[in-house]
Amino acid sequence: MTSYLDMIKKQREDLSERQQEDFERKEESTFRAGTVINADALPEDMELWRPKLGDHCFDVIPWISGPDHPYEEKGKYCWVLSLWVYQNVGSLRDQFISPASHWRDPDPIAEYMNSKHLPKEEYGKIRSKQRAFYLVWVHDTPEEEKKGVQLWEVAHFFIVSQLKEASQIPMGGGLIPYMDHKKGKSVFISIKSEGSFTDGDGNKRDSIQFSAPKFVERKAVIPDNILSKSVPVDGLINMHPSYELMYKAFWGKEYDGEAVHAEAPPTSLTNKVDAPTTMTQGMSEMDRVADEPAVEEGVCPAGHDFGADLDKFEKDCNGCVSWNTCSDALDKLKEAEGEAPPVIQQETAALKTRAPIGKKEPEVAEEKPAATSRRRRRILSRT
Repeated sequence: MTSYLDMIKKQREDLSERQQEDFERKEESTFRAGTVINADALPEDMELWRPKLGDHCFDVIPWISGPDHPYEEKGKYCWVLSLWVYQNVGSLRDQFISPASHWRDPDPIAEYMNSKHLPKEEYGKIRSKQRAFYLVWVHDTPEEEKKGVQLWEVAHFFIVSQLKEASQIPMGGGLIPYMDHKKGKSVFISIKSEGSFTDGDGNKRDSIQFSAPKFVERKAVIPDNILSKSVPVDGLINMHPSYELMYKAFWGKEYDGEAVHAEAPPTSLTNKVDAPTTMTQGMSEMDRVADEPAVEEGVCPAGHDFGADLDKFEKDCNGCVSWNTCSDALDKLKEAEGEAPPVIQQETAALKTRAPIGKKEPEVAEEKPAATSRRRRRILSRT
C-alpha cells in the first residue's frame, strides 16, 4: 500500500512539470482573451510588439494581401491594415471587427445601435474604434532586432494619418515610400506621458501621446531573411466573427432568433472601456489605456475636406464616427450653392408627380431606398 509520504514525494516530483503546464495554460488564456488576433494563425516565431514610453525606431515591413482583406484584392502590396473593432464587449470584454462596416454582414451590435437613439455615453462605449495593424522590424535594441518581424496593433489615431502626412514631400514633390524594402526609410517615434487620468475602474493611468513620426535613413536595405517572415496580416485576424458568438458576448445569452432587443444589453452601461484586461495590457498596453481623443467638430478625422468630400474616400468614410455631421455639412454646402439637399429634392419631386386635387393618384409599388443611399449610409456609419 502506498504511504502518504510516498504520495507527497511523487507529487513533489511532478510539481515542476505541473507548474509549467499551469503557467502555459494561463499564458494561452491571456493571449486568446479580448483580441481580434487569431493566435492559431500567428507564426510561432512572431511576437506582438509592445512599445513603452520612450523613443522607438522601426521599419514597416510590406506584405501581400490575402483573401480576407476587406479593401484590397488578394495579391496586392500592403503595409497597414485598418479595421473598425468593437472593444470590451460583454463581461469578458471580448473584441470583434465590425461585420457591418467591413462586409455589410449581419451585426448584432450594429443592429442594437441602429434600433434607437442611444445616449452619448452609451454610444461612445459601444461603437467600434479604428485600429491599425502593422508588421514591423524594431531597432530599439539588439535584442529587439533579433526578434525579427513583429505584429503591432495600435490605435489608428496615433499613427496612420501622421505617417501619411509625414510621407508627403513639400511643393508637390510626391511621396516618400517609407515602406519600400530597398528605397524606404526607418520610422522614428517618441511615446511620452501627458499627465494621467482615472479610468472607469477608478485606477490612475498614464495618458500618452505619440510624437509626429520622422523618417531616418536606414543603415542597409531590409535583408531577405526579414522579408521572408512577411505574411498577409488579414490572415492573422479573426475577420469573420460569427453572429451567434458576437450576440452571446454582447447580450450575455445564446442567440434566440430575435435580432434586436428593446432593453439595453446587461453589460453595455457597466463596462469600463478604458480599463484594460490582462490581454489588453499584454498586447498594446500603451495605446489601449489612453483615452481616444475627441473628434473635433467640423473637422474630418482623416484629414479630408469636411462635408465636401463625403463618401469620396471609401476606406476613411465607411464607419466614420463623423459621417452624420459630415452629411449635414454637405447639405448646408449645397444649400449655399443654391442646390437643395437630397431630402428637399425628394419632397419636391413628390409634389410634382402628385395628382391634381379631385383626381385619384395612381397606385405604384413602394420604392425602397437603395442600400447605398445616404439614409442607409447614415445608419451604417453608426457602427
